[in-house]
Amino acid sequence: MKHQALFIILVIMLANLTAANSQTNPSLGILDIGVVGLNYDPSQAANITRAELTKLDRYNIFNREDIRYELEQKGMTITDCYAKACLVDVGKAIGVRKMFSGSLEAIDGHILVSFRVIDVGSGQEELTFVKEYLNFPDQIHLIIQYAIREMYGQPVDEAILERLTRKNNFENSINLPQTTRLNLSGPRMGVAIFAGQLGKTMKSDDEGGFNASNIMFQFGYQFEWTYLNEGNFQALFEFVPLITGFDQGKFFPSASLLNGLRDSRYGWEMAIGPLFSLTKQATGYVNEFGEFIIDQPIPDGFKKKTRVDSRGEYTVKSAFILSVGKSFRSGNLNLPVNLFYIPGKEGNHRFGISVGYNTKR
Repeated sequence: MKHQALFIILVIMLANLTAANSQTNPSLGILDIGVVGLNYDPSQAANITRAELTKLDRYNIFNREDIRYELEQKGMTITDCYAKACLVDVGKAIGVRKMFSGSLEAIDGHILVSFRVIDVGSGQEELTFVKEYLNFPDQIHLIIQYAIREMYGQPVDEAILERLTRKNNFENSINLPQTTRLNLSGPRMGVAIFAGQLGKTMKSDDEGGFNASNIMFQFGYQFEWTYLNEGNFQALFEFVPLITGFDQGKFFPSASLLNGLRDSRYGWEMAIGPLFSLTKQATGYVNEFGEFIIDQPIPDGFKKKTRVDSRGEYTVKSAFILSVGKSFRSGNLNLPVNLFYIPGKEGNHRFGISVGYNTKR
């Protein structure tokens, strides 16, 4: 019996404590949230606001049906009640201590969010919040959520907040929520450096050499598609045709097929894939003097070799390319800068840098 009595006492104390805690939260009513210039219903905005305030556990919030019922009992019909005096009258009629009101207004590419809490007893505003967010109609729920959390000093994800407020941010699943493929094509130009025997052949004025520099200008065009766009990352497919060597009077065309990832928050990216180039090649052997001999029988003791040679025929060569870079933003202009590396046998590597530009679309 003693244990049963103790258990009953604990249950009663817990119930009283819960009731006391609920009573410490002031009652609050919300009518519609005004919406201007957006294809959004004021009652929907109010429902979202009501749900986000409920998560804070700061108020005993009257739901929409409670407010409607209380007003009907007093013979009141309220429409477009946003003025302070109207809100105070409604608050007194439904018996709440606070009234919450606000608006969402589309202005010059932004959504101006304005919220306020009015003390019904004094008729004064006790808390206000005004902030501009970018005009993302598909992210109204998220904008209201972050506005409420900022209004009450609650922690928010700074990366998401930056995307909701920073105009020149990179493309991501928040500012382009419906985009699964994004074309960021644009011209590319830069320099390529040829190393190893390949570089020596480029510089050589001997037979088979190209009598050019091993550092050559290249230009072309990058066709880019984003086929996945989620969170902080984008998955990219890139097709990049280039022509190298025009500054040296040479013609070395190439094309690469790259697959990569981009960090849409900071613009860093990495891509890898095959490279196909059209290059003059010849087959022969290297004699005892280090000369590359072609169009002759290969003597015993010498190995057959195929390498780049100006006396050869144009041949398609394949290779592997690794590219890393970062895109900078200036207004609506993207400025990608990339470093690339193409490994080759026997030290015949190629590497270089390319830059380009394109506009945000």
